[in-house]
Amino acid sequence: MRRMRISQLIVLLAAVVVAPFTFAEDEAAEDAKVCIDTARVSNFDPLSDKYLFLEERSKNFYLITMKNNCFGLRNARVIAFKDSLRRACSDDNFAEIVVRDMGRPMSCRIGNIERVEDKATAKALIAERDAPSNAADTDVE
Repeated sequence: MRRMRISQLIVLLAAVVVAPFTFAEDEAAEDAKVCIDTARVSNFDPLSDKYLFLEERSKNFYLITMKNNCFGLRNARVIAFKDSLRRACSDDNFAEIVVRDMGRPMSCRIGNIERVEDKATAKALIAERDAPSNAADTDVE
C-alpha cells in the first residue's frame, strides 16, 4: 500500500515539473501565429507580385508573403480573401487571396503573414530577404 502512494507521488511530481515546459511551448507556438481580421482591412498596397502590405482599421500593419509569385498582384486594384471566415492566419495552409487587376480574378495562396511596425519595416524585410546571398561572392584560398 505504501509503495503505491510513493509511486503516485513520483508521477504527480513529474507532472508538476514537466507541465510548465509544455505550457511554455504551447504559448510560444500561439505567439508565433498571426491572424488578420479580414473584415477590418482598411487599406492594401501590393509591394510586388510576392508581397502585400495590409492595414487594419485599428492601425495594425501586416506583411503577407505569397507561397509563389502572384502574377497581377503588383497592379491589383481589388483583393479579397477567399473562403475566409473573417480570419486569415499565418498557420493556415489553405489561406488564399483573390486578385483582380485589369483581367479576370486569380487566386493566390498565402505563404506567411507577419505583423510589422509600418510599411517601411515591411519594405526593409523584403529587401533583406530578396538580397542576393554574399556567400557566393567570397573567395576561398
